[in-house]
Amino acid sequence: MYLLGYGAEIRRKRIEVYKISDSSMSNDLTCITTGSKSEGLTSFLESDHDRMYVLPHVVCVDDNSHETATPDDTTVIKVNNCLAHAGHCKLHVWNLGTIVPSAIMNALCDDGNGGHLLDSDLFISKFPTGERQPEEVCHERAGPSLPHSFLGSLHSDRVFTLKYNCPSILQRWAERPRLWPPLEVVSKVVSFGAFVAPVGFKESSHRHLEWRICFNTGETELMNNLSDTQLNIYVLLKMVVKCVLKPSRKEVTSYVLKNIVLWQAELNSPTLFHEKSLLHWFHDGLAKLRTVVSTKHLAYYMIPERNIMAASGLEGDQQRCWENVITAMMDEGPRIILRLHRIRLAVIAYPDQLLFYSKLRTELEMLQLEDLKRSFQLIDTSWRVDEHRFDPAAVMETNG
Repeated sequence: MYLLGYGAEIRRKRIEVYKISDSSMSNDLTCITTGSKSEGLTSFLESDHDRMYVLPHVVCVDDNSHETATPDDTTVIKVNNCLAHAGHCKLHVWNLGTIVPSAIMNALCDDGNGGHLLDSDLFISKFPTGERQPEEVCHERAGPSLPHSFLGSLHSDRVFTLKYNCPSILQRWAERPRLWPPLEVVSKVVSFGAFVAPVGFKESSHRHLEWRICFNTGETELMNNLSDTQLNIYVLLKMVVKCVLKPSRKEVTSYVLKNIVLWQAELNSPTLFHEKSLLHWFHDGLAKLRTVVSTKHLAYYMIPERNIMAASGLEGDQQRCWENVITAMMDEGPRIILRLHRIRLAVIAYPDQLLFYSKLRTELEMLQLEDLKRSFQLIDTSWRVDEHRFDPAAVMETNG
């Protein structure tokens, strides 16, 4: 796994660079890298760059909240979890601030009682994304995200969200009996709060009025506190889905696998996850994946009442086929990993060549990441090079 680019050192470097990238963004929106990039599990061009943007001057609070210390320029939105599917909510505008983002104004709709709800479809379909760059191509909306690409090879998914202060939901999560993560990580996840993304439950008749509750920053913190063995289990499960099951309509996504691994980590002692136990826990993860496919049910790790497989699109024949495939894989024992193309090439076909290539690729990626890091550090809030922060002597010293 180290040779394939999943070593601890390269992961840490990727995470560091994307954090710097996020902090260098110049506009009023808070930028947060999410997904595999935020976990350090993919190289620069290996997968889409998932970014979440948080609108300023807007805060969502629980319907029964009595929060009063809100600046005059901030719009306060009350969240109602009772009138939507589990893990989703409806947003009632409680008080418009003196500075109202146009995306909020575009999404206002009458709630029938003299008040206003926020329409998630209007929010995303009319979101003012600014001028398109010369080499930028925008693609069709996918759920809550607006995909786009640069130069045909740099692909990015943008999700525009609102901040959600939800102490009650996070407290229920924090108070669960667990073996992992440690208390300091639990406290940190709680401090991050939550967000609401503009997408409703697929099968809801009022999905345009529903928003999904998500915990991207908290989940990234959890993933980055998994052991190397646990992260390798996650990567192997992703390989199984991509190379063996090959879903055509995202019936099983990486997010499903992430939730399987997080539940696995919470319910078992961290001391059980070591290098020699990798295949055991990979086998256990496959068994859980088979159950998920069979039952079309997986409790969301942060809000267990939400079934993240409820609208997966899995059908009878496909379920039975995948159950049989997973069972056959589990019956193969340790040889199971030879079903995975990248692993098979590494172990059997080109072990010596892979060792050479891996060292070279890792060195090149580390240089690329360092170059990106310095580029972001030299950019001020107007996306111009800040000459006061450019130290030629330091560069000369670094370059030897």
